[in-house]
Amino acid sequence: QTVALGQQICAGLEAIHAQGIVHRDLKPENIMVDRAGHPIVMDFGMAYQAGAQKLTRDGAVLGTIAYLSPEQAHGAPTDPRTDIWAVGLVLFEMLTGRRAPADDAPVPLAVRENESCPPPSRFVAEVPPALDAIVGRCLERDPKARYGSATDLRQALAAVAGVSSSSGRSAPLAVLRAR
Repeated sequence: QTVALGQQICAGLEAIHAQGIVHRDLKPENIMVDRAGHPIVMDFGMAYQAGAQKLTRDGAVLGTIAYLSPEQAHGAPTDPRTDIWAVGLVLFEMLTGRRAPADDAPVPLAVRENESCPPPSRFVAEVPPALDAIVGRCLERDPKARYGSATDLRQALAAVAGVSSSSGRSAPLAVLRAR
């Protein structure tokens, strides 16, 4: 379920990124799942479109603090890779049932300069190494080290889905725990 939902979230991001829009506030509360099980990316109140009139001054920090990317936390320019960071956090949460790096963290991951996110498998042993790697790449502090686009991330998730389906068994990814 995590992989399938992740792919569909990426497809939604592909559509908005193609329009030059960066969501900048992607979080579980802004992803609704319809009755058919399809996620819908919602709430574009913090979205930014390149070339559009700015409603905030340069250097302003916008978004939900737990899901801010490092560049957002420092008031730096954002681009689609900002949303990739947020997808990584959402995937981590779907896989583990907790926010990264832990529910009891007083400060969000984005502002912990020398701390990286532990792999989801540290909390749920059944998470395959390939998904650990995907989440880890999404959560690279340097945006250039993340997936370059939602398409790249969707393709990486599709590769994981292909491996689990071609092995004749489904991967144990249906964690989706309530907090």
